[in-house]
Amino acid sequence: MNTEVSDALTAATEGIKTRNAELKRLNQQDAELKSLIEKNINVNTQLFGILIEVNKVTKALTIEMQRLNDGKTGLQPLRKVIGKMTTTVQFTLNARQDVQNAHYEYQQAQIKNGQ
Repeated sequence: MNTEVSDALTAATEGIKTRNAELKRLNQQDAELKSLIEKNINVNTQLFGILIEVNKVTKALTIEMQRLNDGKTGLQPLRKVIGKMTTTVQFTLNARQDVQNAHYEYQQAQIKNGQ
C-alpha cells in the first residue's frame, strides 16, 4: 500500500513539474507576444504620424506649385517645401526599417514557438 501511495505521489509530482514547465514556457511566450504587440503599436503610431506629415507636405507642395505657376512666388518657398519633403522621406525610410525589423522579430517568435 505504501508503494502505491508513493508511486501515486511521484506521478503527481512529475505531473506538477511538467505542468509548471509548460506554464513557464507559456508565460515566456506571452511576454514575447506582449513585447511584439508593443513594438507593433509603436511602429503603427510612427507610420500614422508620417502619413499626416506626408499629407501636410503634399498640400504645401501643391499650394506652392500653384503659386509658382500663377507667378505669385519664386523658387525659394518651393525649395523649403522640398526640404520638408526630403525630411519626411527620410522618416518614412526609417519607419520602413522599423516595420521590417518588427516583422522579422514576429517571424522569429513564430519559429521559436513552433507555429
